[in-house]
Amino acid sequence: MAPGAVAAAVVILGLMLIPGVAPSASADVAARDATESDLFVRSEQPSASEMERQFVAVWSPKIPFEAKVKASFNGEKAKPALRRLFTPSPTHDYLTLSGRVVGPVKFRDDRASARIAGVMVGVPASTYTYHYRRDDGLWKFDWKRTCQELKCLGDPDFGY
Repeated sequence: MAPGAVAAAVVILGLMLIPGVAPSASADVAARDATESDLFVRSEQPSASEMERQFVAVWSPKIPFEAKVKASFNGEKAKPALRRLFTPSPTHDYLTLSGRVVGPVKFRDDRASARIAGVMVGVPASTYTYHYRRDDGLWKFDWKRTCQELKCLGDPDFGY
């Protein structure tokens, strides 16, 4: 094995050992397998698996934008910011994206949060806390709070 390949393997293995990026007990679901219905989580206290499926559905390029708006808190008013947020990146293959909840899903009243590792081609790429608000019986992405975690560019205005 070439020295560069060995170094890359060591780095990847090291990343997987960092607390918070270990795989969850549930099987990975790739964005290519996501369905629009995965966006709409109704359970009173969703499981890690439900949150993972919702995560990959919202980032999947095959799910219609309007469905992502409906799964976002204050979605209609936030459309311009959401459009920028979901503009495809030429450097990421979102169809290979899967998500792993790494820790407990936390609930408080009509809010929830889950630490989710985005995994591309089996390698943890980033781990952030995603925030949700319960609205009309659905758990919707709270992009205002989540963007604080993601450090979204341009200080997007989600209308609340």
